[in-house]
Amino acid sequence: MLAIAACRTETGGVSLPPSAQGGAPLVDGTYDLRLGACGDPASETRLVLAGRSWRFYEARCTRGAVGADGSLTLSCSSEGMTDSRAVTAVMGAGRCG
Repeated sequence: MLAIAACRTETGGVSLPPSAQGGAPLVDGTYDLRLGACGDPASETRLVLAGRSWRFYEARCTRGAVGADGSLTLSCSSEGMTDSRAVTAVMGAGRCG
């Protein structure tokens, strides 16, 4: 499970509905797992959600459809390699930076 509950530094207007498991809708924006790294564009724990695009430190992913339980598949490329990742994403109640 990918729990997006750390700091959020920027947000956009797009969101996906909350999963049936609870949590808030997934909202486009820039997030970081470490509060102290919020706003640092070079942070290795940074995640940028922009519609179907999910950008991690070294990976660029395209999000598939989100299931009622928050499950989704990411098709990713990183350092010349491609793969698919099955994850469950839930927006938690974290602290915003």
